[in-house]
This record gives sequence, C-alpha cells and structure tokens, in this order.
Amino acid sequence: MTMLRDILQYFFTQVHERKRRKLLHVLVTLAKLGRVASFSKLSTAARVPRTSLWRYLRELRELELVEYLSQGVYRLRYLTPFGYLARLKGPYLYIGFLGKRYWHSEPEPLTALRKLSALGYRVEKAIVFTTDEALKSWQNFVLSVEIRKLSLDDLYNEFTLQKQIIEVVEEYAPNYIVIGDCTSGPRIAGIVLYRVLKYLYMTPVIYLREETLDLYWVQ
Repeated sequence: MTMLRDILQYFFTQVHERKRRKLLHVLVTLAKLGRVASFSKLSTAARVPRTSLWRYLRELRELELVEYLSQGVYRLRYLTPFGYLARLKGPYLYIGFLGKRYWHSEPEPLTALRKLSALGYRVEKAIVFTTDEALKSWQNFVLSVEIRKLSLDDLYNEFTLQKQIIEVVEEYAPNYIVIGDCTSGPRIAGIVLYRVLKYLYMTPVIYLREETLDLYWVQ
C-alpha cells in the first residue's frame, strides 16, 4: 500500500487545481459525515450531481484516499489531514517533545493538552519523544502520555527524527487527525516536526509561548 505521504504529495502537487478542489470537497464532506457514507447521502451532503460524484469517487479510489465498502457505501481512508480541513474537533493524535524540567512546574506537553481541551479539541492519544535524561528530571510527575525514548544524538539527528515522526503519522493517520507541538525539546526537533507535518501531511502544528503559555497555530 502506498504511504499517505506520497499520496498527499501527488494529490497536492500533481492533480490539477480545479479538479483537486472538487475532489477535496468530497473528502472534506466525507470527514464531516463521520468518514463513512452512502453514495446517496454523500451526494446530498456535498451537493454534487450523482454522475459527477461517481466520477470523483472513482478517481479518489484510484488515489487510495477513499475505499468502497459495499452496497453503495464509501469510506474515507485517512482522517489526516482531511478531518482538520473539515474543522473537526477530534479525534486528535498529539505529537510533541518533553525537555528537562528546569523551572517548569508542569511538562509542556500536558500544558498544551490542557489548552487544546479548553479550546474544544478532543485529543484521544498523545505521543511524546524524549530522552532518558529529560524523563528522569520528571520522575516524580505522572505523565499520562505514550513515551518514545530517543538518544540525545537521535533527537538532534534530522533524518533519524524525521523517520520516527513519519512512522507515527503513517500508523495513526487513518483514525486520528495528527497535531504537532514544537514548543519543547531542541530547536532542531521542533523544526523537523513542523516540516514533516506541514509540508508532508498538511496537518496543524502549535506552539506555546513560554512567557504567557498562550497557544499559537504555526502557519
């Protein structure tokens, strides 16, 4: 099966803009309908003529973005990035970094998760990359996230880190809308996360301003 990264790169760079807008409208509508919808329901919701919709769905199946289930029912194969483009509030997968504790009273990923929740975003899973040293500085703190430990060298290695992030996104993109947080960790790690999510997967990245802990969407 083709990687989502490659599917999206082809879709957003090789498909003609006018056609892409029409296909994207169908994908976003499917996301709003809960990923699964009958041909008739999708046609009504998207306000697309049945003959045109049939053609769009055929093209989307060829692109591996939509699959046909049975009895006229279609399914969106990936929530990332189409759930975000549909402005859905969840389910989200959070990817971030955990740095050393220093003066912080709370791990920055947990602060970010609280902020997202307050804004109405439903984050159902969180994966945080960190090192043994950073993790030990939070040893008396309960971390309600999945920890992925890396060596310090790997955390600063652009290619190794990119591979790790891509593997996570490819695994969870079908069922989650991926959101990244480039607040904590080394600057290079935040840059790699931003590049992977924004340019390969067209999905959102956030940043917490350290002085005020205000949440910003990185454009």
